[in-house]
Amino acid sequence: MHRTPRTWLAVVAVIAATMSAGHTAADSGAEITASFADACRDFAAHSSKDISHVVVRYADGHVVKDETINRPDFALDGGPGDEIASASVKSATTIERFECEPAGHPPAALLESRRCGFANCGDWTSVDSDGSHEQCSHFEDQIPFRGTNSTDPDGDIVSWSIDFGDGSAPVGGAWADAPPATVGHVFDSTGLQPFLTVTLTLTDSAGQAGVDTIVVCLVDFRPD
Repeated sequence: MHRTPRTWLAVVAVIAATMSAGHTAADSGAEITASFADACRDFAAHSSKDISHVVVRYADGHVVKDETINRPDFALDGGPGDEIASASVKSATTIERFECEPAGHPPAALLESRRCGFANCGDWTSVDSDGSHEQCSHFEDQIPFRGTNSTDPDGDIVSWSIDFGDGSAPVGGAWADAPPATVGHVFDSTGLQPFLTVTLTLTDSAGQAGVDTIVVCLVDFRPD
């Protein structure tokens, strides 16, 4: 079949358009969505195409790249110390970077104590720090304190301390699960005032602190 030059030009144009359409489809971008949770420790991404890789930049400076995904969804479940600063997701020709802004909620400290004597102890209570409901004790009695009902929305408390107001202060090291359990203390009467303030301080990974206090009245106070 004989084709005129004009006919050949039309065929070439059709082939070129078809090849161009196929090339565009292969290299087209993707729609990527992502979200953070658990104080920037969890990350999840979804794409309209398979995700080829994810680069995670952590708050402490180290970077991790995952090139084994090859599916539309990616999820990362971190723990304390795994706070993410940003994550870059590549799918097809699209690369999206997502930044995480931590909520930054400080811990809510709750200091409780109970009166113990003659082998019996009362209920745990958190008394007012203004002195209206002091925890009264004799000098020789041991008063137990605890902070286990403290809370932290971000779940990233890293340290705690208790200041008994008499010059002694047990300090807790790094921990992740719970504030201090029962800590007993006998107050030394030497040179003390009749009222002392016991302070619980919780500190999170961002350096934010939560503080709660209890006023202890020493009923056998005798100044030197």
